[in-house]
Amino acid sequence: MILSTFLPPLIVHFLVVITPGPANILIMQRSAAQGRTAGLYIAAGVVTGAAMWATAVFFAITFSYKLSPIVSAGLGIFGAAYLAYLGYKIIRGRHGSVIDNQETLQNKPNLQAYLQGFLLHATNPKAFFGWLAIISVGQVDAAVSGDLLTIVVLCTFQAMIVLSAYALVFSSGGVVVVYRKHKSIVDLVFGIILILFASVTLNHLLVGFTP
Repeated sequence: MILSTFLPPLIVHFLVVITPGPANILIMQRSAAQGRTAGLYIAAGVVTGAAMWATAVFFAITFSYKLSPIVSAGLGIFGAAYLAYLGYKIIRGRHGSVIDNQETLQNKPNLQAYLQGFLLHATNPKAFFGWLAIISVGQVDAAVSGDLLTIVVLCTFQAMIVLSAYALVFSSGGVVVVYRKHKSIVDLVFGIILILFASVTLNHLLVGFTP
């Protein structure tokens, strides 16, 4: 009973978190360009945003709350715009040196890196429905709020481990050496990927509101 309730959501959540997406791409780029600390702060921000949506799902299931379509669309548009902005910033700075990026980070509080990660995930309303799917995989009884809360906590902890691993791997010496050598191309690719994610999100929202 315990395995059927908790194991499937954890497996699905692990596959979702480890699959490269906007958050993973941003952690990769920032870790290679600005070091381990920046990557870890962004990962913490992403996990906080994920925990926010997980909490929303918890109350949604427990109290039958429905997220407003207007609020969801508004967050999606803001998130797409912010994602495109991050992609543009990466592309624009692709010719700068890694040292320049590290000095820029030292002159700004780590809170900025944390907020980047948080905003990236907190403005993605798809995460709400993703959490619904993850929890539904475990076929959790809505009345058993303890099981719901346990799944949310376990998945949040799992996300922190996986995303922190991304930051540690991409800030390692070998990866940084490769990044330094091909920074212009790598940043261009990363930036384009983020902008593409933003375009797909915006297109999805617009199609959804087309009469």
